[in-house]
Amino acid sequence: MVRLQKYQVKLVRESSLPYETRKVNSSMEATDIIKDFLKPQELPIEKFGFICLNSSNDVVGVHIPFSGSVNITNIFIRDIITRVLLNNAVSIILFHNHPGNSTSPSSQDITTTDRIKKACELMEIKLLDHFIFTDNSYLSFAEKGLM
Repeated sequence: MVRLQKYQVKLVRESSLPYETRKVNSSMEATDIIKDFLKPQELPIEKFGFICLNSSNDVVGVHIPFSGSVNITNIFIRDIITRVLLNNAVSIILFHNHPGNSTSPSSQDITTTDRIKKACELMEIKLLDHFIFTDNSYLSFAEKGLM
């Protein structure tokens, strides 16, 4: 006789920050939240994360699961989708920092965004934007027509 394993998957809160509102209705609101969690001015390495939103654009989770070196981070799309589904999110906003202080997206940034967008579409999740942050500026893929 073979025993089959039964598992339970849970989302565990790591920490929280106080905010006056949980809604994200503009790029400015999204960047304020991202800067508070990412703190790009303090990072010598690249980090990648995302904000999960419900159907009312309330933030239901902020995740920063990937970190790399000074110019690259390995991203695993299945890990993104898993976290988004555990948050019961209907849309997400991606973000990462460039320690080299250039907001210009690399070809890998564009390709990765496109791959994540396609995976999200399959799961009926809307990818709203992708931000690249430096110490004192940012670039929005949506505002630059890169989505």
